[in-house]
Amino acid sequence: MVSLATLQDSFVTYLPHLRRLARYAFRHLEPERRAEAVSNTIALCWKAWHRLGELDKARQNCEIATEIDPNHAFAWSNLGAVYDAQGDAYRAIAAYLKSIDLDPSQPPVHVNLGTAYLKQGRLDKALEEFKIAIAMDPESPIARKRIAYVYSKEKKYHAAIEQLQTVLEKTPEDWECRNSLAAIFMIYYLRHPEQDRLRLSALEEWHQSLQTRPEQPTIKDQLARWSKPLPPSEWPARPAEPSADAKAESAPASGDVKPEARPETKASADLRPETKVDLKAALETKAVASEVQKKP
Repeated sequence: MVSLATLQDSFVTYLPHLRRLARYAFRHLEPERRAEAVSNTIALCWKAWHRLGELDKARQNCEIATEIDPNHAFAWSNLGAVYDAQGDAYRAIAAYLKSIDLDPSQPPVHVNLGTAYLKQGRLDKALEEFKIAIAMDPESPIARKRIAYVYSKEKKYHAAIEQLQTVLEKTPEDWECRNSLAAIFMIYYLRHPEQDRLRLSALEEWHQSLQTRPEQPTIKDQLARWSKPLPPSEWPARPAEPSADAKAESAPASGDVKPEARPETKASADLRPETKVDLKAALETKAVASEVQKKP
């Protein structure tokens, strides 16, 4: 945990830059450009207060910045991040949309907007924003992790695995990503225990995660728990195949077909809470911090 003294030190490091911006704004800029410089200065104050955990003061700074310069995209995105941190997804979405309207070329803000939609359960809208972020920045690990999270919620495990593997190709030391990938392999395995390669893939990812970060007791417990495959007696029961006549009588109308859920095994119930924790840890849904947009 970061100490208060460390946070205070980080706040102090911003002060010289704040003073320089303020002096520049009032001594060297034309009147029409002072609002932007003052807004940038206040935005830096927001960053300092946010790191100190003073969210009310951070919000006040952002609101003042947007009043001084309503066309400052950076100030609106920061205001959205504060609302997000305070649990107000609706206001966060409105602020992010305003920021994007002013400057659409902001991949982190699209990620933040998608994350806010995700918190509301609006998976389609979230996925749309994450894909926009990827189109702008194809190597963004955060956007790909969020896409993987959406796919896992939609039970599109192959697609989720592909996204996480793409992240690991660029950052193989990302132990949280490996834990998430292992969790998805295991969820998939519990639905299809006859495919033992899924379990083995999960074990491999957990082992590599421990090589990067050895102190993970939960992961060690998972490795011990799943060192052996499920015995066939614990496999989920498959529905009996109906006769041809029964199929004809019970066939739903076109467009009404739904995939039949497989019964949950005891082993599945044992693993499910752990995998959810792993996914949430690696696919964290906090707002992405923006950087000050320096303009000439």
